Amino acid sequence: MENNNEKLHYRIGQLFYAIAMADKKIDKREIIALKTEVSENWKQGSVSLKELDISGPLEIQKAFSEMQKTGTDSDTCYSAFRNYYLENQTLFSLELKKLLWDTAQSIAISTAKKNKSELVILAKLRILFQS
Repeated sequence: MENNNEKLHYRIGQLFYAIAMADKKIDKREIIALKTEVSENWKQGSVSLKELDISGPLEIQKAFSEMQKTGTDSDTCYSAFRNYYLENQTLFSLELKKLLWDTAQSIAISTAKKNKSELVILAKLRILFQS
């Protein structure tokens, strides 16, 4: 990872993977939700986010795919995102946190309802963003 934006996008991809993988499996609908959210809402210019650059949506999806290929567990990915967030809170504007939250919710509800594992990780994310 060459720059701060790449690191940010990578960690965001890990967060979304952690949510999708919270129940130890990834449903095709979760991948579709991720791709839809990222392609529609994470484009530079669609929101006022200085943190994103043109390659952001692709890098987010790439990180998600990498985690899926390696079979990384949800807790590891969430912890990596959490640590990055705590060390780089200034990168996370209110708009970015809202976008992260909305995308996380979309992934969690994509399979018709949120399960207990997804609710737990969403609660952790909510607490993290409020700290």
